[in-house]
Amino acid sequence: MMASTPGAVALRDRLWAGELTCVAVAEIFLGATGEDKLRAWAAIDQSVLLERAAALDRLSESERATLPLFGVPVGIKDNFDTVDYATTYGSPIYAGHHPDRDAGTVRLLRAAGALIVGKTKLSEFAWMFATDTLNPLDNARTPGGSSSGSAAAVAAGLVPLATGTQTAGSINRPGSYCGVIAYKPTFGSFPRDGVKLLADSLDTVGLFARSVADVRLAARVLAPGDLAFRTTREFGASLGRAGDVPRLALMRTPHWSQVEPAAQVAIEGVASAAAAAGAQVDEIEPAAGFAELVAAQTTIQWVESAASLAPELADSPELLSDEVRGALHDGADRRREPDPEVLDLVRLAGDDEHPAGPAADVLDEPQHGLGIHSVRIERLPVLDRAIDVGGVGLHHVQRSRRLALSADVDQDQPVVAAHHLVGEVQPAGAEVDDRDAVRHRLRRQHLDDLGAEPVVAEEDV
Repeated sequence: MMASTPGAVALRDRLWAGELTCVAVAEIFLGATGEDKLRAWAAIDQSVLLERAAALDRLSESERATLPLFGVPVGIKDNFDTVDYATTYGSPIYAGHHPDRDAGTVRLLRAAGALIVGKTKLSEFAWMFATDTLNPLDNARTPGGSSSGSAAAVAAGLVPLATGTQTAGSINRPGSYCGVIAYKPTFGSFPRDGVKLLADSLDTVGLFARSVADVRLAARVLAPGDLAFRTTREFGASLGRAGDVPRLALMRTPHWSQVEPAAQVAIEGVASAAAAAGAQVDEIEPAAGFAELVAAQTTIQWVESAASLAPELADSPELLSDEVRGALHDGADRRREPDPEVLDLVRLAGDDEHPAGPAADVLDEPQHGLGIHSVRIERLPVLDRAIDVGGVGLHHVQRSRRLALSADVDQDQPVVAAHHLVGEVQPAGAEVDDRDAVRHRLRRQHLDDLGAEPVVAEEDV
């Protein structure tokens, strides 16, 4: 994978080596963001940012060496509480709101030395009403939601890392549309305290980055005991070791016919190429009741969202969008009684024999306009984890369609490690898209300021 700007790992190493200062990184970020033409940011405070950067620069060499994210710029989705930036949750109800405590994820990032550069825009309460954020790959098309600002900021090279949350598709969809790595871990892997929850049974904290190496670096900070990922070299070496052959599953779900034909070809091509590279790829059928999972997820989300936002609906209904207000009334009217067998299926529909498998992140290319354009996701919709790895058979900017790997609960290590295999194998005749050319144009000045040259991103930390 080619990286047009330093990722989190490379930038951290340069800061450790003293080749850059944190203040210089902060100033470059402020200059690159400028007037925020992408409308990706909900809050940036120059004085707060420069003060934090100067404090990091005052640390001794030995102190810096203990901070795995030393000086790395991170964008925080605006449904995470932050003490030094206003936190609005994407709603005018909370304009000017300043929490008195950082969210747990933010605390861990700060403790690891991260440079929190600002708050990224999100849909209203991380739900259905779109932001005005532009897709940096094609300004006429949606960046997806609800984590619109985080995905756009990473795609444009403004930050190497950003946080996101997902209730249904709010990490994977914008990651797909903006052409970046989107990581939704197992439910509960990363701290959720201090996050404005929409649906308590579903909401999951995740990450955006431009390389899996950067995802791994941040994941070790946010869940150090649970995510002891093998490096991709170790995973690659296992290809030739008897009894340790990667096992992937290809499952065409009940919604397969809705997937754009080019995406179907890309997924099947990757499965074939992975098999040719030495992986065991099995075609499996959806379990009984799988088709009802989307409806079950929708019921859970609507009912729990109505409960979570009941105070806002009661106290400030006029400040809610028509879409959210209507959905809250709908959720309040529903009875949360999905078939218990379906709920069991949500938890057990994974296959222990196949730690990961390719899936479509979205059904089609990003649509024109700024809407979220919610679509069904071709994977377990509630408790699985997925990493959007992309780069398969994409041939022009408008088709920023990405490939996802999905796996069973608590199978985060295999799904991340499998990126090595899937990232290396491409279907025969796959065309190379020109997203890197777009990124190059967006970030050239940023690169010049950092004094860096394009390098091949290192996949191991």
